Amino acid sequence: MSLVFKDESNNKMTARTQIIVWLYQISDQYKLRRFGNIIYFSRKNKYVVLYVSSEYASKVITELKSKNYVQSVETSKTDYRRRNCPLHQHSVQR
Repeated sequence: MSLVFKDESNNKMTARTQIIVWLYQISDQYKLRRFGNIIYFSRKNKYVVLYVSSEYASKVITELKSKNYVQSVETSKTDYRRRNCPLHQHSVQR
């Protein structure tokens, strides 16, 4: 599943969702490249931060939860804050 973040028809950036994936072994982080863009990974705490297109986020989360090398999957709280916090409303609506 390859994910495209830029819509070529009108040169607009698509919305992305930040997903945090907890792994049993950090060496399995290479298997996550096909699901989205790896932004950060922690060797000590064994988690990976992925950016995924918002359209495919629910599909990616269900697919990741079914993998045997994934301990747990959660979406980032910052996405929720950006949508619902009145302080961030001005920065989002440009």
